[in-house]
Amino acid sequence: MKKIEALEKSAEVNIAEMLYIEKNFTIKAIAEKLGKHPKTIAAWRDKYNWDEAKELLQGSPLELNKLLLKEAINISKGGKATFDSVALGRVMKAFDYMAKKTNPTVVMEVLMELDNFHSAIDPKEAHKQTEIHRQFLLHKIQLQG
Repeated sequence: MKKIEALEKSAEVNIAEMLYIEKNFTIKAIAEKLGKHPKTIAAWRDKYNWDEAKELLQGSPLELNKLLLKEAINISKGGKATFDSVALGRVMKAFDYMAKKTNPTVVMEVLMELDNFHSAIDPKEAHKQTEIHRQFLLHKIQLQG
């Protein structure tokens, strides 16, 4: 019975982590969704370094792409560039390099879909694989950081 409870608790931590890092939920919102006290969720956040993982995800090529698109729209509408031309050229070169890499957001979405599919077939094994997938995603983000 304790093994099942441990799996359930770990699954709750994984869900809370995903909501915090990937979906930008607040501690309070996660606590309400999972029926936990906010202090419990905050303790999980601190224990498992969710803020660091969230920061890495926010520094992904997807975020750079958003910044570059906003700048391109601004310039196309006659606005002044917020980057100097040399800096913009360097950013574009970096963007071109990163565009050839697999986007961590795409990896995350595919792994989440796989984990959901796997959970319906074999929940215990899916739980193990979900943790491996989470570690791989963090590794992927760090490589691109």
